[in-house]
Amino acid sequence: IIDSPKQVGGWPELKSTTPPSDSDGDGMSDEWERRHGFNPADSSDGATDADHNGYTNLEEYLNATNPRD
Repeated sequence: IIDSPKQVGGWPELKSTTPPSDSDGDGMSDEWERRHGFNPADSSDGATDADHNGYTNLEEYLNATNPRD
């Protein structure tokens, strides 16, 4: 039984990077929005469902799926 993370090497050191640009604050990167035909200045497009499959455009972005299929 492990009592402490130290017993198995401890927690890894996690490194961070600069997040991608998101001008409208909808959670989707500007580059991804442009690539898929959305407006990087319109925060409402994250909550819409471009392909009507039940997943919002934000969910498509987070799951790395195509919002137009």
